[in-house]
Amino acid sequence: MNTDFKLYTQVQQTKPLPEFHFEKGDVATIVDVANDKDGNIGFILEFFDNNGNIHQVVAVD
Repeated sequence: MNTDFKLYTQVQQTKPLPEFHFEKGDVATIVDVANDKDGNIGFILEFFDNNGNIHQVVAVD
C-alpha cells in the first residue's frame, strides 16, 4: 500500500468494492489515514455523487 498519499487527495479505485456498490474507476477523496491493531495502513475515503454530495464514507486497506 502506498503511504505517500496526502489527505484530501482524489484517488481512483483500482478494484471494485461490491459491498459498497463501487466499481473500478470510481473516484474518492482521502479524508484520513489509519492503522489497524496489527499496524496495517488503511484509508478513510469519501465518495461523492455528481452533485458534490457525500455518497458514502468507507474504510479500505
